[in-house]
Amino acid sequence: MQIRDQRIKEKYFIDDAYLNGYAKYCGVNATAVYNSLCRHANKKQECFPSMEKIAEQHGISRRSVLRAVKELQKRNIISVEKVRGIGGKYLNNLYKLLDKSQWKLIPSDLESHGSMCQKSSSPCDKNDTNHVTVSHTKDTHIKDTHIRKKNNFRNIALKAYKKELKKNI
Repeated sequence: MQIRDQRIKEKYFIDDAYLNGYAKYCGVNATAVYNSLCRHANKKQECFPSMEKIAEQHGISRRSVLRAVKELQKRNIISVEKVRGIGGKYLNNLYKLLDKSQWKLIPSDLESHGSMCQKSSSPCDKNDTNHVTVSHTKDTHIKDTHIRKKNNFRNIALKAYKKELKKNI
């Protein structure tokens, strides 16, 4: 585990990789839950807020929190351990924020986005026109930081379509 935050808890961090890609696959409720877990996490990247507390923070139902936790678990973004008390009674869940190197996209994500999300175990050829790299930056306020660096057919077609719309207006 890597430690993300050693400051006094006036602020919290969320991985850019989550917001730059995984948030759109996980959905709004899972993103809200992940924010809560990041906010409550200690230096070991562990926390144990109740589902009711998370639901209250975001104005969603307990059931929505449960579904969001399952979604985050499925993508290996968090792990959940049920903690028992002295008498063997379940007390609460211990949530562990996993390092982004362990996160995964599920096969349906890869199918729905085709060649843009191909996984490869070998380095890509720099002259490969189908290879898409995503720019990750802390300067999210700068215009167009979310745009892919290489132009592929889809980006070219989108630019041409936008030009055509401007001409017609």
